[in-house]
Parts: sequence; C-alpha cells; structure tokens
Amino acid sequence: MLSLPLELYDAIVDHIYDVGCLKSCSLAASALRYPSQRLLFSSLSVDEKNYVGLCNLLCDSPHISAFVVFLLIPALSYITGKSDTAPFLQILEKLTNVRRCFVDGLWFLNPRLSVPQRSQIPGFLVDFFNRQPLRELSLRALTTTSAIVLHLATTIRKLQFTSLGIDNEFDSTEGVKSVEDPVLEDLSLMGNGDLGRFLTHPQNLPCLAALKNLSVASDRECAGELVAATSRTLEFIHFSCLSSYPSLGSPKFPQLRQLRFTFDGQIIRQALEERVAKAMIALSSLASLNTSPALREVNIRQQFSKTGTFDPSPYESLFKLLDEALAIYPTPPRIRYTLLVSGHEEETLFRHFADTARYKMSRAHITNRLVVERYV
Repeated sequence: MLSLPLELYDAIVDHIYDVGCLKSCSLAASALRYPSQRLLFSSLSVDEKNYVGLCNLLCDSPHISAFVVFLLIPALSYITGKSDTAPFLQILEKLTNVRRCFVDGLWFLNPRLSVPQRSQIPGFLVDFFNRQPLRELSLRALTTTSAIVLHLATTIRKLQFTSLGIDNEFDSTEGVKSVEDPVLEDLSLMGNGDLGRFLTHPQNLPCLAALKNLSVASDRECAGELVAATSRTLEFIHFSCLSSYPSLGSPKFPQLRQLRFTFDGQIIRQALEERVAKAMIALSSLASLNTSPALREVNIRQQFSKTGTFDPSPYESLFKLLDEALAIYPTPPRIRYTLLVSGHEEETLFRHFADTARYKMSRAHITNRLVVERYV
C-alpha cells in the first residue's frame, strides 16, 4: 500500500476525510503528505471508543495536533465515566490550535433521583478552553457555574448553549461590571431560560455589548429580555420554535438586517395557527421601517414534518402582513420561505405551498423579492 502514488492518497482523503476510523490509523500519519493530513485532521471527534487510539496517534505523530481546528466530544459523560481517562486528558493537553469546539455531556439517569441529569463540566475541560484560540464553542446537556459562563462570554466570539444549567445562585457581586473590549458577537440559547435571564442581569450586560447575532429557543421572558438588552447592536434575530413570543415594547433596531422565525412541523394545524398568530405580533413590531430601517430579509422556516403537512393556510395572515409591511420600505426586504422536507415525494405539496405564497404576496413576487425554497 505504501508504494501507491501519494497523489492517490490525496484523492482518497479528499473524499473520506470525515471517516473517524481513518483518523485513528497510524498509517494516516506515516503515509500521507502534510496537505492531506491537514485536511484529514482538521476536525477530530473523540469518543469512548476511539480516544485511546487517537491518543497513541498524537503521541507518535505530535505534529498532527496543530492541524486540529475543530474538536467534537459527542459523549463526554461516557469518557469521564471510564476507569482510565488519562489518554483523553493527554489528547486535550496536546491540542493547541482548536478554533471550534462542540461538547455534548448527554443526559444520564440518576438511579437515586430517577430523573435525567446533566453532566458537570470538569475543571480540566475549562482549562482546555482557556488554552485554545477558541472562536466558537457549543455546549449541550451540561452543568456549570455562573463564573465560568461569564468567563466564556467575555473571551469567545460565538457561543451556543443547549440545555446548559447553572448549579449555583448568581451573586451580583461577581458580575461583569465592565468589559473594555467585548468579544461576544453570536449567541444561541436553546432551552436556557434561566441562563438568558442570568446574562441579562444588569451586572452582566457588558458581556452583550457587541452582540450581533441572537438565536433563541426558550421561554418568551428570556427572549424578550435578551432582545431588548441588545437591540442597538443586533443584526440578526432568530426565534426558533417558540410556543409564545415576547412583548418587545418599543426599542429601535438600527442595525437589524435579518429576521428569522422557525416553526415546528410536528404540531397539529390548530397549534401552528396559534403560534403563527403570536409570531405576527412580534413580527409586526420588528418588520417596521420605523423600528428596523436597515432590514434586508425576513426568513420563515418550517421544520421537517413526517406527515408532509405543508398546508399554507395557517400562514395566510402572515403572508398578508409581510407583503404589506415590507412594501413600505424604500428598498423592500426580501421574503424567504424555507421548508425542510423529508424527501422528493412531497413535490406536489411544496409546489402548492409555493403557488399560494406567490399569490398571497403578489407585491413581493412581482418585484422578485419572494423566495420559496426547500431543503431535503
């Protein structure tokens, strides 16, 4: 195998660089040229099955550690639950150039409480974050402290927290009273109402002073507080599958460029109609020339539906609202409808939805500002 032309290795790697088993193979470090190694190891997924092999690989070929810019730990609790975690710790010690990191603690069942529990973020992982030139960090199903959350919010540009818990009560004396150079530009909170309220505490608002992109899938109070606190700097707002929407009051959004509303495709028609009606209240406040003069696009997304029920009728009032409200702009924003479908068999349903949208939003359609698309 080693006698094969190196160009052939490069061509193979170009197509299979995401295959985890190849990354833990010693041949990858000995036979491949640096460009192929850099491509192959640009992302690394470490789990309970491969962490020993990956540790051996990085020990035998230490130059590879600098190639890893995206680290995934999809099951942290499975690794930390092992009797020997030394190889995992060695991997973290050897990595020096991670720009993006995803850690999923996984929910686990506590036999004493009989309820799902989140894993605690271990101290060695926090130390790892501090040593890396991180630009993006995603944490899921984990528990941490308020001090660590504040530290991350003042050192990393993009944060995504999904079901992240804080295990201590916030002490206002520990808040971030001032931040000379705020770095957090992109924040996504999924199921983190308490965390959202924590970040919008007056003591912590300096963390959000440079925020441009906000995505919220939480309770309406959390969403409202975050939007109000960051209205002057936000360029993108995403409300994801909310059952109710916040009362936004009358803040101005001078920098807002894009609005996105995502609706759940798994709910019944009546529930969808109710959620669309509630979303229209928030949308009418945001999609206004007086409120958001720089608005360029409104994106409505419906998630995958097993039944393929892409019925346009729940959206008809929304069609009318968007068509009329956005036409007032000197340069009217684009309206983009995105349907996430399960397969090409739903072509007829999609075409019916698209035709209805074009008919109901005739102003946008005639001026080529209406886009109806689907993702499979």
